[in-house]
Amino acid sequence: MTNKERVKRIKKALSLGEQEDKGNRYYRVADVLSDLRHYCDENNIDWFDEVNTADLFYDEENDNENNK
Repeated sequence: MTNKERVKRIKKALSLGEQEDKGNRYYRVADVLSDLRHYCDENNIDWFDEVNTADLFYDEENDNENNK
């Protein structure tokens, strides 16, 4: 999967940037992150560990794509 495909996937999954407000759409990435942090709290998931792991994945995906 390419990084452009990842962007399309998350945009579709979160309905980011859609004009119609149906109460279940996100308009800012900060809103998504805030809700994800609440989700982690409710499910005893270490938010900071997830963020650190996401950073590692992000760096690896960029390195892989840039080395093609």
